[in-house]
Amino acid sequence: MKRNTIIKLLIISILLTALTSAFYGTQHDRKSFKLAGCSELDYKSQVRAVIGAIKTKKQSPCEARLLVKTAGFPLPFLYDDLTTKGVGDITLKDNIYFKPLLINFTFFTILTLVVYGIKKSTFLSTVVFLILLSFLITLASSFYPSKDTVVTSGEGYCGESSPCRVEVITGGFPFQYLYDNLGTSVVGVLSFQDNIRSKPFFYDMLFYFVILLVFSRIKSKKA
Repeated sequence: MKRNTIIKLLIISILLTALTSAFYGTQHDRKSFKLAGCSELDYKSQVRAVIGAIKTKKQSPCEARLLVKTAGFPLPFLYDDLTTKGVGDITLKDNIYFKPLLINFTFFTILTLVVYGIKKSTFLSTVVFLILLSFLITLASSFYPSKDTVVTSGEGYCGESSPCRVEVITGGFPFQYLYDNLGTSVVGVLSFQDNIRSKPFFYDMLFYFVILLVFSRIKSKKA
């Protein structure tokens, strides 16, 4: 690979990493302990309280105040600094964490290298195309109707005995991966707001990928 190509790929990776600062979220920021009413001198006891809260599945009052606005993808690397003006707005004056920034940069560097390799390699481009096609066929297979039972404790489904098994509509072929969510979505209608099970989804993708790969090999031999 030429030096100019490497420089171009690195510049693209830097730009992509910087552009992800437009992706906002919220995270717990350790630097805001003092501002959140948690004493820095009492840090160890705060950590013990947080660990205890996690074990009991409860949120400690201290940690509840540590949620700040963040930016970055796939990992947040820019945290809102509560000591500066414009709380709630992300700027370069806020807290920058270099470890997730480096991880994001590495991620986009690998991504650009893969895209570059796919562009240069017929084999890689074929594999990526087959994976994408398998993904789309798996999504389309959710229209294949079937039924299965799930355990639920929803009101109106179980009566006095709770939890109980309820028959629901499902989607996916050959493995069912999309299950009707009785709690949040329209009952009897499948959408991607329903419960998606990752293992059968992966098995369906693998199933279609193998079929497409065999088909493409047969086609290439005939040609």
